[in-house]
Amino acid sequence: MSSEVSGMLDEKRVVLMTKMAMYEENNKGKEDIRVSTYFRKDYSSKNLLWSFIWFTVGYILLGLLVGISFSEALMNGGNIMVLILSGIIAIFVYIAGLIGTLVYTYRRCKKRHSDARQRVKIYNRDLVTLLKMYEKESKS
Repeated sequence: MSSEVSGMLDEKRVVLMTKMAMYEENNKGKEDIRVSTYFRKDYSSKNLLWSFIWFTVGYILLGLLVGISFSEALMNGGNIMVLILSGIIAIFVYIAGLIGTLVYTYRRCKKRHSDARQRVKIYNRDLVTLLKMYEKESKS
């Protein structure tokens, strides 16, 4: 009977170890472990900062592209009021786009961090189960 129990423990342990190894090697598992090392606020702040930087860089590049495209028309007979109004509209569009981007980034990061923490908790629970299996086997 003892060999049957030992055989079942070995089979359960192998299945558990395989499941854990697949999770560790999976890109999702690596990402989950990396994300879960951060506090939620730190993870969100880091991603919010990167979103702010990339949105601003993209908006500046887009503004330069549009400015270069219409520079000849502005030089030939552009009205100063149209230029000022265009600048004000561009600032409002930037602020609205930035707020939308940051809200989206915050929500996405909050969900991603929460989901990753849940999967890592399951992984940690499996580690404890595996440790208990080894301890039980060493006592026998």
